[in-house]
Amino acid sequence: MPYNLALHAFVQGFEFEQTVLFLVKALVELKEGDAIMGVYNWCKELTGKKFLWIKALVEKAAGK
Repeated sequence: MPYNLALHAFVQGFEFEQTVLFLVKALVELKEGDAIMGVYNWCKELTGKKFLWIKALVEKAAGK
């Protein structure tokens, strides 16, 4: 139970979103749209929130 509480606190915090931002930024530079979509789905499943800015970067990675 304490692990779940710690995980919940982490994914709700600024550090989580900042870490995801840096990860997605690197994947955009590598033009890895599918990987970015995987990160979006993982974040959505983990937090229950939609990170629409991640979806927008999928298109940027694809060069659109």
